[in-house]
Amino acid sequence: MDAVAERLAERNFWLAGEAVKLGYTSLPQGARAGHFLALSHPGGLSRNLAEQLAKRHVHVSLRGEMLRVTPHLYNDDADCERLIAALGAAGA
Repeated sequence: MDAVAERLAERNFWLAGEAVKLGYTSLPQGARAGHFLALSHPGGLSRNLAEQLAKRHVHVSLRGEMLRVTPHLYNDDADCERLIAALGAAGA
């Protein structure tokens, strides 16, 4: 279980760093859970952002004003890169 938690935390740390480059924000690493990531955007999130991402085969959910990202062990680097590319293409 420790190895699983560590791997997911590493993946989310990378995703958070890449999302920040696109203008998104998240809680600092020590203040968030390692197994999922909640992203927000200072300008707000588009209500159809999840649908836009799904068209690119990226599946996330909107929870209030946050975009919930929950990678699993079966998600690889290419999946994470596709998420970041889709976020960049969709904007907030």
